[in-house]
Amino acid sequence: MKIAVIFLFAALVVSSHAFSLRQLVGTCVEMCSSDDDCGQGYHCRSNGCGHTCQKPFLSIGGLHDCRFNAICNNYCFHGHAHDANGCPTCACNPDPTTT
Repeated sequence: MKIAVIFLFAALVVSSHAFSLRQLVGTCVEMCSSDDDCGQGYHCRSNGCGHTCQKPFLSIGGLHDCRFNAICNNYCFHGHAHDANGCPTCACNPDPTTT
């Protein structure tokens, strides 16, 4: 039984995409050093610990680039709220069924 679990785990790791493996490392990874390292529409930005390719956030006033993306250690069932500029915060969105 243990051998079957080990082979199953190995098969999952081998078949997973390289980007998924990078995500397992954590947020303190250097995935880019400039916008040229990212795909079209993405920018190389600091996430507070490393650099990752991120899409810019759109706000009501047009394109807004959030220089610092909040790294929250809380889970929000309905997602994280955004500030007036459209940038993410660590506050949680309210339950839509109670509002």
